Amino acid sequence: MKQLFTLFLAFAVTCVMAQDSKVTSGMVNYDGGQYKEALNNFNEALGAPDLLKPKNATKGYFYRAKTRIALMREEAKAGTVSDQFAILNAYEDLNKALKRDDGKLRQKILAEKKLINPMLLQAGLMLLNSSYSAQGSGDYINTLYLTITRYMEASIEIDPYNYLPYDMLGQTFLGMKDTVQAYKNFTKGITTFEKNVHKRPDLMCAYMYYRKALIERYQTGDLNAALATVQGGKLVVKGEWDKLKANKDSYDATTWGQLKQQYDYAMEDLGKFELDIYLNYPDKLQEALQAFEASVAKEPNNYTIHVAYAQLLEKTDADKAEVMYKKAIAIDDTKLLALFNLGALYVNRGVALYQMANETDDFNKADALQKEGNGWFKKAYEPLQKAQAIEPCDAIVLKTLMQITMNLELMDDFKKYKALKTECGL
Repeated sequence: MKQLFTLFLAFAVTCVMAQDSKVTSGMVNYDGGQYKEALNNFNEALGAPDLLKPKNATKGYFYRAKTRIALMREEAKAGTVSDQFAILNAYEDLNKALKRDDGKLRQKILAEKKLINPMLLQAGLMLLNSSYSAQGSGDYINTLYLTITRYMEASIEIDPYNYLPYDMLGQTFLGMKDTVQAYKNFTKGITTFEKNVHKRPDLMCAYMYYRKALIERYQTGDLNAALATVQGGKLVVKGEWDKLKANKDSYDATTWGQLKQQYDYAMEDLGKFELDIYLNYPDKLQEALQAFEASVAKEPNNYTIHVAYAQLLEKTDADKAEVMYKKAIAIDDTKLLALFNLGALYVNRGVALYQMANETDDFNKADALQKEGNGWFKKAYEPLQKAQAIEPCDAIVLKTLMQITMNLELMDDFKKYKALKTECGL
């Protein structure tokens, strides 16, 4: 019996040594750039991690993680993929290494986790973008969302001070129609963004505020909260833009133009949302008018603010709305909205007069009202023509131009716009 025990012990020691040697071989392969061989050795060794010496188990997981990433990069250059979850698997290996570490590799493991964090974010973002056009069974879509969630949760564990994974998690939960979890993540993302210092300004944070406000506006019906979120977002984006302007000389002309466009789009989108809330919140109208009056005075060359203010004014002072639209056009006559809105303002006045004409039995009065209405249609024609030149196939613009030319009996122009509508497939 004693002899049998001795033989068993010798066998066990031999197995342990064999397992440990696989880790050593894998490390040698890794250092030599033989990543497939290294991965095979690590997989064999870690198939039974309890047979490894503790320090070798730690090294095995740590170097397998590094091998996965190195192999992924090598395959990417060749256009091949052997492990579509290489980054996630590397992250899990690093966590296993961390649990077994006696302190000697801790700093290296943590540093490696930080190195793979951008990869986790990028992989999650690619999947998130693909989810917007993904087709397949419900199971496939749900698996896709759950995979994105794993990437984002891993990223948050590595760096809880980065707002991006919270924002992306929020979008993922929106895709899963879980607005409660989406809202929690957008809220956490905003808090994280506002409380922590960023290495560089980020204008795209605007859309995290936008998405949070969407839930407040349309899911919970809390207009006050939605308004506060949008206005908070505008202030934050303005602050980010001020930081960029302070270092404008460090950007080339092309990059600066792209940043300026990002800023304009972000502020325009938030501004439109704010306006939508005001327009559907009568009790806030007076407050809104005062706020936009102050904004126009503060930013006399801001196209978006002038247009938004004019849209509000249409409810209370059409003449002043006309003035604001004209100022907006003077600021930038290459944009559609102010031109169309000014034309529509005139058209609406003409339509109102035509309706009054239809309601009276007095022929002379009706004729006078129609002539006055035509005067407004004539005024509308020029800005609407300019709007159509900017967006040749805009269905609403073409329809309005057809209405005007019909009323003014400009039949050649009517036929032209009708033909354009057909050409545009409208």
